[in-house]
Amino acid sequence: ALKLIDAGEDITKNTYMLKKLPEEELMDILALGYEKNKKIAKAGSLWRGLNKPQRALAISKNINPKSKEILTMRGAAFGDLGNFEEAKICAFEAIKLDPTPPHPYRLLCKIALNEGDIEKAQEYFYEAEKRDDSYLERDEWEDYLRKAGILKREKIAEFLFKNDPGKYSWVRKYLKAN
Repeated sequence: ALKLIDAGEDITKNTYMLKKLPEEELMDILALGYEKNKKIAKAGSLWRGLNKPQRALAISKNINPKSKEILTMRGAAFGDLGNFEEAKICAFEAIKLDPTPPHPYRLLCKIALNEGDIEKAQEYFYEAEKRDDSYLERDEWEDYLRKAGILKREKIAEFLFKNDPGKYSWVRKYLKAN
C-alpha cells in the first residue's frame, strides 16, 4: 500500500486492499494517502485520531490560504497538545471564514470546559447545537471524556447531561451517582 501511495495512487478508493489491513496500519496509510492527495484536513484528523497531533500541525503549517476545515483541525490538534490559546485562535479564524459549521463551536466548548469556564462552554455548546451538531458527536465526546482526567470527566459528563438528558443519557456511566 505504501508503494502505491509513493507512486501517486489514490489508495483511499481501493477498499478491497484496505479491508485486509490491521486497523492501526490502515489509519496510518489512510492518513498518508489523504496527505499525498492534498486532503490535509482529513489527513490531519486521522493523525489526531492516532494520537499524533504534531504530525497534523506539521502537514498543515504552510497551507495558505487556510480553509475552515484546516483551521478547525489545527485548533483541535493544538487543543490535544494543551495549547488552548492557539486552539482558540484557529477556531475563531474558522468562524470568521464561515460561521455556519458546528465544529469550531464544539472546539471552543471543549476548550472552555478544559479551562473550567462553564458559562462560556454553555454559550459555545448552544451555538454548536443550533448548527445541527449530531452526526459524529457521540464518538467525539466519548473520546474527549476518555482523555479527560477523572474530575474533569465527571464535570463534563454532568455538563452534557444537564444540557440534554435524553440526548446525552449515555454519559451516565461517567457520573458518580448513576
